[in-house]
Amino acid sequence: MQKELITLVCLWGVCAIAQTTTTTPEEPEEVRLHTGSTGEYKTLFELPDLTDQQRKTAEERLQARNQALQAFNASPEGQKLITLRTELAAARRNKETEKIGPLREQIQPLADAYFKLRAQGRIDILSVLTPEQLVRYTARAIHARAMRGIDFRQLTSEQSEQVMQWCVEAARRHFQEHTLQDDPFFHTTEPLATEIRRQVQSLLSGQKSSDTKSPDATPPARAE
Repeated sequence: MQKELITLVCLWGVCAIAQTTTTTPEEPEEVRLHTGSTGEYKTLFELPDLTDQQRKTAEERLQARNQALQAFNASPEGQKLITLRTELAAARRNKETEKIGPLREQIQPLADAYFKLRAQGRIDILSVLTPEQLVRYTARAIHARAMRGIDFRQLTSEQSEQVMQWCVEAARRHFQEHTLQDDPFFHTTEPLATEIRRQVQSLLSGQKSSDTKSPDATPPARAE
C-alpha cells in the first residue's frame, strides 16, 4: 500500500492583535481528527443495483470503521497526534520555523498509523462491491474531481452523459494499473480527472463559441 502523509485540513481564526503595535503569539487551537461519517459513502449507498446484503454488510463495516477511528482518537497515540498537529499549526502561524521540522518527525509515524487505519476501513467497506460496481463508484469520484468548480448546469443532458461515460472509461483504465488495496483513496485518479476536466472545458468553450454566432445574421452589403 502506498504510504500517504495525512494532510488534516483545519480552519483557524483570525490572528489576535495586541493593543500595542506588536502581535502576540496565538494560542493553539485543537486539531480534530476524522472520526468517520456515513456521508462520505453516500454514492456507494446510492448505487441502483446494490443488494440488501451488500448494503447491510457495508453499513456494518462502516460502523466498525467509525468505532475504530474513534478508539484511535481517544487512545494515547491519537491524543498525541492531535496535540502535535495543533502545535505544528501554531508554529506555522507564528512563523516558529525551528519547531516545524522536529514536530513533523514526531507526527510522521502517528500519521502513518492513522492513515493505515482509515485505508483498511475503506478497503473493507468498498470490498462489498462487485468489480463493475466498484468501477461505477470510482467513476463518480473521478467525476466529482473533474467537475470541481465547474457549473454542471452549463452542460446539456447529452454532454453530461458523455462526461460520465468518460469517467467510467477512466475508472476502467485506473483498475488496469491499480487495485483497491494499493490505492484505496483513488489518489492516482487525479491525472485522469484533470484530463476529463480539460475535455469538459473544451466542450463548454466550443458551446460558448457556437452561441456567439447568430445563425440569422445577415452579412453586410457589398460596397459597389
